[in-house]
Amino acid sequence: MIRLFVFLLSIVVSFAAPAVAQSKTLQETFESVDPVRIATEARLRGDPQRGAIVFHASAAACAKCHATGKEQSPLGPDLSDLGDKITYVHLVESLLYPSKSIRDGFQTVRLLTVDGEVQSGMIVSENEDRVVLRDAANLQSDIVIAKDDIDARSSSEISMMPEGLVSTLKSPREFLDLLSYLFAIQEGGREQALALMPAANELVPIDDTMNLDHAKIIRTIAKKNLKRGKQIYEASCYQCHGKDGNTPALATARAFGTQKLKFGSDPHSMFQTLSKGNGLMASASALSPRERYEVVAYIRETFMKGSNPDYQPVTPKYLNSLPKGTEMGDAKLDPDRDFGPALASQLGRDVNSALSVKLGDLTIAYNLHTMNQAQVWSGGFLNVDATQHKRGRGEGYPEPQGKLIKSLDLWQWGHDGSLDYSTKNVLPRGPLPEKWLQYHGHYLHGDQIVLNYSVDGREILEVPSATDDPMAIRQTLTIHGGKPLLLAVGRSLPDRARPIVQGDTDGVTLTVDEKQRCVIQIPAGDSARLLDIVRFGDASAASDNVVLSKIDPTIMTAGGDLRWPETLTTTGYTGFESGAYAVDTITLPESTPWNTWFRTSAIDFFPDGRIAVATVGGDVWIASGIDDDLLNIRWKRFAGGMFEPFGIKVVDGLIYVNGRDRLTRLHDINDDGEADFYESFSADTDVSTFFHAFNFDLQTDADGNFYYAKSGQYTDYKLPGSIVKVSADGTNREIICTGLRTPNGMGILPNGRLTVSDNQGTWMPASKINLVKQDGFYGYVQNKGGGAWAPDGGKINHRKVVPPYTFDPPLIWMPQEVDNSSGGQVFVDDERFGPLAGRLLHTSFGQGSLFYLMTQEIDGQSQAALARFPHDFGTGIMRGRTNPVDGQLYVTGLNGWNDNGRGNLADGGVYRVRYTGKPIRMITDCKVYPGKLQIKFNFPLDPDALEERNSYAATQWNYQWTGNYGSDHYHPQTGEVGEQSLPIESATLSEDGKTLSLNTPDLRPVDQLHLQLDVMDANGKTFNEDIYWTIHGIPQP
Repeated sequence: MIRLFVFLLSIVVSFAAPAVAQSKTLQETFESVDPVRIATEARLRGDPQRGAIVFHASAAACAKCHATGKEQSPLGPDLSDLGDKITYVHLVESLLYPSKSIRDGFQTVRLLTVDGEVQSGMIVSENEDRVVLRDAANLQSDIVIAKDDIDARSSSEISMMPEGLVSTLKSPREFLDLLSYLFAIQEGGREQALALMPAANELVPIDDTMNLDHAKIIRTIAKKNLKRGKQIYEASCYQCHGKDGNTPALATARAFGTQKLKFGSDPHSMFQTLSKGNGLMASASALSPRERYEVVAYIRETFMKGSNPDYQPVTPKYLNSLPKGTEMGDAKLDPDRDFGPALASQLGRDVNSALSVKLGDLTIAYNLHTMNQAQVWSGGFLNVDATQHKRGRGEGYPEPQGKLIKSLDLWQWGHDGSLDYSTKNVLPRGPLPEKWLQYHGHYLHGDQIVLNYSVDGREILEVPSATDDPMAIRQTLTIHGGKPLLLAVGRSLPDRARPIVQGDTDGVTLTVDEKQRCVIQIPAGDSARLLDIVRFGDASAASDNVVLSKIDPTIMTAGGDLRWPETLTTTGYTGFESGAYAVDTITLPESTPWNTWFRTSAIDFFPDGRIAVATVGGDVWIASGIDDDLLNIRWKRFAGGMFEPFGIKVVDGLIYVNGRDRLTRLHDINDDGEADFYESFSADTDVSTFFHAFNFDLQTDADGNFYYAKSGQYTDYKLPGSIVKVSADGTNREIICTGLRTPNGMGILPNGRLTVSDNQGTWMPASKINLVKQDGFYGYVQNKGGGAWAPDGGKINHRKVVPPYTFDPPLIWMPQEVDNSSGGQVFVDDERFGPLAGRLLHTSFGQGSLFYLMTQEIDGQSQAALARFPHDFGTGIMRGRTNPVDGQLYVTGLNGWNDNGRGNLADGGVYRVRYTGKPIRMITDCKVYPGKLQIKFNFPLDPDALEERNSYAATQWNYQWTGNYGSDHYHPQTGEVGEQSLPIESATLSEDGKTLSLNTPDLRPVDQLHLQLDVMDANGKTFNEDIYWTIHGIPQP
């Protein structure tokens, strides 16, 4: 029998359910775990040295109240002198439940004075005349009370140690480390506490606004032009505030020219706003203090001066009023990283696909689209201080670190018998036509590079190397049979030396053409020849009789000695969550000999369960030991120096990496655990040089085809974002769909259908997930351009682009507070993953959260509802893969340009979502019918509880698709800004109690419906959930 309960909700009743299902705090998580297990895990996995830092420097502030040495303990017992009777389990319980057992002498006393005041604290001393108390609120000042003034006295059973301090820690690892430290000093006493005492620099909190010479910074910037501030503004600010500073795309953003700034309009106040964040604006911590002042100066002088009445001039009196300091606010960056013998990147804004090769004190950079030399310089490698290699947001570009050598400015291949071939039909941001050039990749042989390419169909191996002359470059070429070739190797000028050619020089000539270029002509032939070409940067050191050691590029293609022989070990952490799913941590190495920055960008698995992990810095690492207990995870660097990869895939035992300029297939030729050949599997045909122009993710279908997504905004891309399909052999490329703004993640369903996410911004009213169809258009329009980027490199006049009337609707929209920055999707098709198997899951880069979707198709159009996985992750997650060995989901991601997202996310991380086998109560399906929302549960509800008026609340709204940044919420009927309450008139429950139908005659297609549930199961236990729904259609009755 179907139970029916009728109740009219003319106004939606608000209730305590949160807007989005919340994860448990660390305190709540550990309170649900047996203290014996916690103590055991701390012994297994905790690090007392790290724990000492937690004790002395974390937000828990342990050291403020507890001594661990000779000093007097202010409020708590000396933890290095607890005695043998204190067990590890007791220490665990003391942190989780401070009032469970209070040590003698540390109880809190309450004193009622004759004046009616109540004083409480710990007794420091007591005699016949007075009582001295110490209060946790002020450790520096004791409370002295005369005994004659005490009217009543009582002892409290509440400890002075606050409840919930464990929640102030950043991760379960910190808690285990803290316990490990406490165990160590309890065993080793004060001597061990002194041995583990952190260095002074480890205890100083990082605040880059301290000790700044604000006045000098402002004066220095005022004397220079505003170019740097303009660059920062156009990269980071105009999306919300408008390119002209006066037409904000975000409602809460200020119009600098006319509106009052909420937190002050003088340079220092604006600097503080950028540094600390305020309102919806996150802190600009990715910028150095000086850069914050630079963009402030640009805003003030360009937009505010002369138009904003709040503009405050900088005067000597003002400067003298600012805080004093000595530092100039320059970025404090990590030391240089070791990328290996070469690094793929752009070079400035002029070369969008370069490979820079270290040759001792010299560096040569090749343009991989032409295999011509880009630049040669001396005195260092690449300056990447302003890029993603050193900074979280990384808005700068790699530049030569040293001095350009102008006398080595020419290395250029001719084509079809001419150095001056027509480039009329050449791709503006892609490789030359294959008939002229094919770049196959490069081999690593120790510290040397072997370039592999063909010119006019003729195969070439090239080894650049240093010589005894520090200003000369040697290039050794194995040239196979084929057509005649031309190669310009220098300029015949009075102050330059003539290059020399050695080796198989029969028929080879070196002449000077009419443009004073030194041109080598290589005749046609059927057999290979070996040539050595030496170019001199210093004419005075040049010689025709240079003796060269033998280099044979051919024998250098079989692999060489290990470049990164070390295997690093870490201890993972199994999750303490008590429900059906736990989140385990695959711990990354804390440091490496190469100063690696583990900003993890993608993962995939080998059939044997080893995991391949890509980093933004261009590395691939392989980790083994991914077993149940994670006690011995072994990390080996497999590859390095690729161009900012954001996708990785293991196919037939080979690793494919998706970087900004190409798909690279990695080969371990000599089977020593390191890649020896970085094969250019498929070069991207439109590579932009703006810092945000990423290629995202990498998926494969059943036929072996590859797919990745390209950004539309902040790029020079000819198309408004797209998904690119690459054939299984890498030879063919195809555009699947367009209209993608910043599609940081994809997915693929068992039937081969692709999904792709996008992020709120210009022409994106909210974040969303699209179910991809061939030739689909998903909303981003190319009528925006910045100073550093423009559609098709400026060939498309974005001011004249006419937006289409519509776009293909998404599978689901997601409001900003749910997912402000979307990652990719994953479908775990393995029963071992439990109830979430067989579902489309979605990752949130901005929130560090996971969601599952429930889909419905109506008249060929798919729509979905979304619910949140109940646990958070330590970093922003954006890629997910299933481990074929254990059938569980693994996710990874990073923190970076994460405005308005969850705070304090780690730079990177890898996590396992593990099914524990325990039961879970969850919503299993959501569908709409005429006048009805139908929600299915995997457990029966209490029918008697359905009469509760606050069990359900629903609101709905639409978005507006415009060129503004995001969209307000709009009432579906009036079109005005605001949301509409959705009255629920009745509820019906199926006979088995597992299907709830909420009847609402006002149900209509809307972009977003938010349903809050606060129901009770058949056992009387409450169940809260938030469902976010996109309803494109309602089936006909």
